[in-house]
Amino acid sequence: MLRKSKIAIKDLNQHLIELDNVTNILQGNTWKASLKDTINLYLGAQSSISKRLDELYFTKRVPCVTQGATVLSTMNVYDNYMKENFKDLIKKAINHIEINGVYKNESKTNFLSSFNNAQIICAIITAIGIIYGIGNYLGRLEKDREIIESDSKRNETEKKYKDCLYENENLKKQIDKKN
Repeated sequence: MLRKSKIAIKDLNQHLIELDNVTNILQGNTWKASLKDTINLYLGAQSSISKRLDELYFTKRVPCVTQGATVLSTMNVYDNYMKENFKDLIKKAINHIEINGVYKNESKTNFLSSFNNAQIICAIITAIGIIYGIGNYLGRLEKDREIIESDSKRNETEKKYKDCLYENENLKKQIDKKN
């Protein structure tokens, strides 16, 4: 079983344990909100188990008669027996995860979807800076190489010019001797 499935089952089993500590409507609603987040995380917000959780409550409607009223009214009263519905739902969610695994968000289609916009922008700016720095460095190296190459060609040309002048002088001297 995959690591995320094991974590999901562990979280849901923890909710089962915590359910036994619920003793009133306020605790029940807080526990239910936590369970809803867990189910949405591991089964998806559109799952039928998540939608079914919305229909479960820790209360039941009880008719009550108020003093001096002619109309019969109802009141929501905490019912400890309603915990069984939640236990059954959690067991079904665990069974679903064991068989099918956890929910995978298909809208994230590439590796960049795991980063937020600020992280992506910082990465782009950093990459541009690095590329500019490397290009600037390599450009200077190429410029220095061209300068050294042209200096060596100039020195070679000057040497050939001096050699030609020296040879020209020698030839003049030889011609003058023959005359």
